[in-house]
Amino acid sequence: MPSANITAATDVTAPPDNIRLLRRRIVSALVLIPLALAGVFLGSPYLHALVAVFGVAMIWEWNMICGGRRFGPAGWLGAVTILVAILAAVDERYPLALGVVVAGAALSGVTARLRRAGAAGWRGFGTLYIGIPCVAILWVRDA
Repeated sequence: MPSANITAATDVTAPPDNIRLLRRRIVSALVLIPLALAGVFLGSPYLHALVAVFGVAMIWEWNMICGGRRFGPAGWLGAVTILVAILAAVDERYPLALGVVVAGAALSGVTARLRRAGAAGWRGFGTLYIGIPCVAILWVRDA
């Protein structure tokens, strides 16, 4: 039996902004999940293109969060890193792709630090956090 001081989040108790955000996320999932499954089912080149688009979108979002709504050179470097790593993965050069991600993450962090952009370490980490799974998805699918 639940305690009397625990309140369940319902339409009545949850703030309206949270409900709108939840609805937006559900609609996004309903659109993106079939798209991702289609990419996995169809394979190359569709999955490669889908991973590239999603990877760049994720690095953009990550850098916007870290940079206070500024993409900047470190963000562009992260996006180019993701694309070059995916191109190496398309050519089935997975160790090279992972090396590109590691080097791009370091350069992205250093670039952010030199430009005194906020959260420099997080920008570099974001390139790793997004780039490694992008390469791994392609590597697993191609295996």
